[in-house]
Formats: sequence, C-alpha cells, structure tokens
Amino acid sequence: MEISIEDIEEAFLLQVDFGMPLFAEYFKSWGTQRFDDILLNKIDSGGETEMWQTLAILKQRLHVYGSPMRQSAIQDLAVILYYQRLQLQVAFQTNDLKALLIFLEINGYLRVPMARYSETSEITNEQRNAIVANVCQIVRGFNIELNLPSNAGYYDKDSLIKYKQGVIDENVSEVYNLIDSMERGGRGIQIAHRIANLMRFLCETSMADYLDFLYPLKMPHMLVASTQWLNSEQLVRVTLIESSENKWLRFEILRQVFKKYRNSEIGEEDNKAVSHLLYRLYQQDNNFFNQAYWYFESSIVFSKSLGRMLTLLSIHQLNSFVQDNFLFRQYNHYFDAKNALLQEFMRLSERDLQVALLSNAYRKWEMFLDNLLKGGDFHTLTPELSDYANYALTYLGVAK
Repeated sequence: MEISIEDIEEAFLLQVDFGMPLFAEYFKSWGTQRFDDILLNKIDSGGETEMWQTLAILKQRLHVYGSPMRQSAIQDLAVILYYQRLQLQVAFQTNDLKALLIFLEINGYLRVPMARYSETSEITNEQRNAIVANVCQIVRGFNIELNLPSNAGYYDKDSLIKYKQGVIDENVSEVYNLIDSMERGGRGIQIAHRIANLMRFLCETSMADYLDFLYPLKMPHMLVASTQWLNSEQLVRVTLIESSENKWLRFEILRQVFKKYRNSEIGEEDNKAVSHLLYRLYQQDNNFFNQAYWYFESSIVFSKSLGRMLTLLSIHQLNSFVQDNFLFRQYNHYFDAKNALLQEFMRLSERDLQVALLSNAYRKWEMFLDNLLKGGDFHTLTPELSDYANYALTYLGVAK
C-alpha cells in the first residue's frame, strides 16, 4: 500500500510551515553521531524502526476515505513534507550532509521526486554544486569486495573464481552466472541503504555526475549495486545520454531495463532508446554483443528492441548477425520472443533488409530440417511450433 501522488499533492497544497513529526526526535540524536557511522548504519536503529512504523500507519490512515481520520492523516503528511523540505534547505544552504541523509531517509519511504521539492525551495546553483561535489566524493569511495567465508562450498568458490576470470575475459556467461545466482538466492548485491540513497540523490540532482561516477566502474557487481534501484524512467534516461565505452555498464543497464519491463509493454520512445543502446554496444564489440544476445534471448522486451535495432544494420551486417545468432532447435521455448523480434523488424524495415534476414533464416531452416531427416530425429519436431516457424512462413510470403 503506497502513498499515492494524489495524497502527496493534497498534502503539499496545505502549505504547512510549522510542526515536527514524532520521529524527528530520532534524527536529533544524529547530531552527536559521526557521519560515517550514520552512513553505514552503525548507530542505534530503534528510532529508525519507530519512523518506519509511523509512516506505515500513516499509509493505512490515508486509505480510510471520506473520514476525519484521512483528513488528519493528510495534515500529518503535510507536516512530514514540511520537515523534509526544511532538512533539504538546511542541507543545500549549509552543505550539511547529515541533513541531506535525514531528507533522503524519509524520502526512501515516500518516494517524492526531488524536482517536487525544488519547486518550493530557494536553492542556488552554487549551493547545489557544492553538495553534489561532496556526494560525488562519498559515492566514489564506495566499494564492495566479493569474498567468501573460509567454509564456503566448492560450487561457490568455483563460481567466484570464474566470475573474476570472466571479467578479465569479458565472458558474460561466467560473470552473470554468479550475479544471477546471488539474486535468485535472495541476497543480491547488498549495499548500505544510505549509500544507495545518496546515489539516488545524485541521479535525480545531476545525472551527468551520476554517469561520471558509473563510467570508471569495471566490476559488474559494482555496477549492479550502483544501478539496481533505478526505475524504468531513469534507466531510459541513462540509455539516451550515456556515452561511455564501458561494455559492462551498457550490458547492466540493458539487463536492468529488461528486468523492469519484464511484465509490461515497453513504449515506442523507450523501445527506440533501448534499441540505440543495443546498436552502440553492437558497434563497440560484435562478440560482446553476441554474448548479450544469448543472455537476453528469452526476453520479449529485448527481442522487440533488437528487432528495431536490426533495421539500422547493413545487409552484410544483417547476414552476419543471422549466421552467428539464429540457432534452430527442436523446441519452441522462445517462440514468443522470436516472434516479437520478427514483428518489430518487419514493421520498421525496408524490403531489401526483410528479404536479407528472412532468406538467411529460411536457408538455415532448410538445413536444420535436412539434418533432422538425415539423423532420423524428425519425429521429435513439430515444425509449425519451433522458434523460427514464423520466419519460414513469412519468407514464403515475402519472396513471392
């Protein structure tokens, strides 16, 4: 149950300029604490728990529509927003990083866009640049070492060895076997939430500085930790403006995009932005791009973006792509993904490109069936349901 943007706007309209939320006492105690201890959560968390409980109860009260309880909750929310805005002003005006952490701590729950506070706060460019510079210095000092306990099992040790070698060899499979395993196990790549809050702040306040922080990162697990909290809108912004030669960064941004859009339709403009990032990766390193293809092969969103990207290739490049990546198999596990690629490509491409892709696919299809017949395995295939069945059928229509 989230606090809706409508509730936030209703509270902002009250224009409250006084009052303190109950949990403000907790943040007063930060005055005597070392900044690094606060940042890394090495302080008593009792007050933090109380704050989360207060905000959770506030959410429940906001959903009792048409009652005095809801009106009271809107008033309390307005007080919290005022307190947040006050902390943000102190942070910018005095370059106070503790005040910034307080603002971000509360906003980690409310998720109000930074721009909404900027509309009501008098902040100069000089003040903004000063605190952004300090935040950049902090996040650039952030590092995660992937280490295992001495009693770790053989599989974990082997995965870590392959991960480190995979980074050197630029082997996507070896690197992401470990990362995917960690994410499936529920651990993921964990970082202190207040460091993540500072990264969010940097992203929302100065995307250019955020990207400058990401560009030099060479270890994929660091890139995961530094981007996994981005929402779909922010990810698309990154795809539009990133200009690095960091293959792992480009790959991870793409991975995050396809995860965020896994259960939803990607819009036309977002699809266009993602396809251009795919194209930049293709231009940068064809081998690395092919590895990305095999990693994302089952993703419908990836396939749709790839279908658009392929329209940017020459006929020679397209022929090479089909030869390298169209693998005909005796099952149709990825039929929907392959069909999404085909539909997007056919929608946007010229006839000469269509003929090039489909004729190459059809020849591979014929060779595939011929090998099945020679091997005596034809009975195991249902041709009309294999991954590339629609490519063969579409070719027969286009070739006429």
